[in-house]
Amino acid sequence: PPPLLQQAAPAAQPPPPHRPHRGPHPPQAARPDHGGGGGVQAARALGKGRGCQHHRDERRAGGLRELRRRRPRGPALRRNARAHGVWRRRRLVRHPAQGDMRRANALVARFRQVLYEGQSVLLYNLLMKGYIKSNFPLGALTVKDEILRQGLKPDRLTYNTIIFACVKSAEIEKAFQFLEDMKDEAKRDDNPELLPDAVTYTTLLKGLGNSQDLYSVLKIVVEMKSSLVSIDRTAYTAMADAFLACGSIDGALCIFGEIIKQAGDNKDLRPKPHLYLSIMRAFATIGDFDMVRRLKERMWPDSVGSISRSAKQEADELLMEAAINNNQVDVARRLLRRIVNGKEHFSWRSRVGLVALKVETLSGFTNSPLRPHVFPQILLNDPVEKYMIPFRESRPLGADLILENVAMRFLKDSAVPLVNDWGSCVGIVHSRDCTKMDSPLLSMARPPLCVPCSTSLEHVIDLLLREKCEMVVVVKSGNMYEGSYTSSSRPLGVFSLGILSEATANTANTHDECVPGAAT
Repeated sequence: PPPLLQQAAPAAQPPPPHRPHRGPHPPQAARPDHGGGGGVQAARALGKGRGCQHHRDERRAGGLRELRRRRPRGPALRRNARAHGVWRRRRLVRHPAQGDMRRANALVARFRQVLYEGQSVLLYNLLMKGYIKSNFPLGALTVKDEILRQGLKPDRLTYNTIIFACVKSAEIEKAFQFLEDMKDEAKRDDNPELLPDAVTYTTLLKGLGNSQDLYSVLKIVVEMKSSLVSIDRTAYTAMADAFLACGSIDGALCIFGEIIKQAGDNKDLRPKPHLYLSIMRAFATIGDFDMVRRLKERMWPDSVGSISRSAKQEADELLMEAAINNNQVDVARRLLRRIVNGKEHFSWRSRVGLVALKVETLSGFTNSPLRPHVFPQILLNDPVEKYMIPFRESRPLGADLILENVAMRFLKDSAVPLVNDWGSCVGIVHSRDCTKMDSPLLSMARPPLCVPCSTSLEHVIDLLLREKCEMVVVVKSGNMYEGSYTSSSRPLGVFSLGILSEATANTANTHDECVPGAAT
């Protein structure tokens, strides 16, 4: 043998596991031998290619014998098979829950033998739920056909899922057809487990409420009460919601009275605030102020569960709506003042906003609870140049000044412009942004909002309110319009909300006698 192999023979060791080379240097076998252990490493590299084939074959054969010896038999083999089936079921559950029907169907096709085990109908039910979460709910009907082709029998969950898919697709007639199939199959097989339950009927009630089919709602309610179905709080609430959706307030009151009567013996039937608010919305629409007030008073002691802050606010808003629809303007005005004091903001497009707008219209400026202000000497169509103050009179500050040295300035002014060494406006500092006393003003400044001097005052006010800013810079350049400020546009003046408030007259002093076209 060559001298290299003779040198490596005394240090016979099993070859190290092969690792892919990822570094910038060549593998050890390709490097030159610099003495030391380099010869041993080279011998190992040569042995991998030539002398160790026999040993590898022996190790492979020994590993196969060990696997055969350790192979599970009897109960252990069945446990492993069940564990593998659970793993496959978990994968099948995950994809329908996410609405990924392509992967779910692929898993069904790949592991079809799982469907012949005891819980195969459950897997089909999960597949139908996946279709419901996807954009094609009626695809669940094809899964039912597959169940029948496999010789399996649908259970109650299968029918409930199919009925829910029909309701979601607004196919009420198909939902009723499956309901009849469900009852016929239960009667034919003498299987009470297939009879409709509370989930079946509540799902149908939701669909009938959406379609406003009052006759079918009455039919389902009578069938529920005449059957052996256990009617819980959710089922009663679904009945009342279906009646309200169909415009039958009397039917909803009958169900509500039945809940309150039975709740004396069964505390689990006490209604939640959702049912109170639903009935209050219906009475507020028709202007029944007394009924809304009584429901609002009884919601706290008679309902179950926590009453959120939004539910309390909605109860006050519905009471105000009932008052204004009953022509009780003074009561609605007092309620609106209470709502405004307890609420930071609300949208005029919301339900309470529309009611508040109606209260404002009927109250006028003199009795308005929102305390509006009138600008008798300002016309919205005038250019902003007419009302601005010169830029020098705004007393701008240097951008490199430290806040600690000029902190007293922001006790008087809510917004101050900043200038650089060339006199150009580089930002606007708001008093609410001054949080670091040892920082320069430029680090807390906002980019200046700039408008041409010919911009209408109405547009400038809208810009200040939309951007939640206190001040705009008026420039002379005609190509500037809500754009970023540049040094080529010299500031002519500033306009702020403070200037606007100085020209404000309170409504108590004007008594609705303002200049035609004046701003409000």
